[in-house]
Amino acid sequence: MGVIESVKDLSELIKKYNDAELYKKIQDLRDEIFNLREENQAYREKIKELENAIQIKGKLKKEGNLYYLYQEDGEKDGPFCLTCWDDDMKLIHLIEYSHPGILKTYKCNRCVKMRQKQ
Repeated sequence: MGVIESVKDLSELIKKYNDAELYKKIQDLRDEIFNLREENQAYREKIKELENAIQIKGKLKKEGNLYYLYQEDGEKDGPFCLTCWDDDMKLIHLIEYSHPGILKTYKCNRCVKMRQKQ
């Protein structure tokens, strides 16, 4: 039996004895437990997100002002936005714009930064 179920059972018992003040405190306790469970879940998700970012960071290589992701088999994925990764740890593919006679130019549709391949 979980904590929430135990508190529910306790609430039902207190209801039978008509102790409104104690019943209110049990309800408050149940709400607090629920909030703590939600907070705990949010922390678990954040930990998972940070663990994923650490894994990605180990495979991410900066080339000029672009990032590329190198897989274990040597495959190269990218380019990715320097700003989005450095600021928010978001791995955003850049869109290539071709302009004859100049360096390749890339644009991020998230932060709207333009980058050139050096």
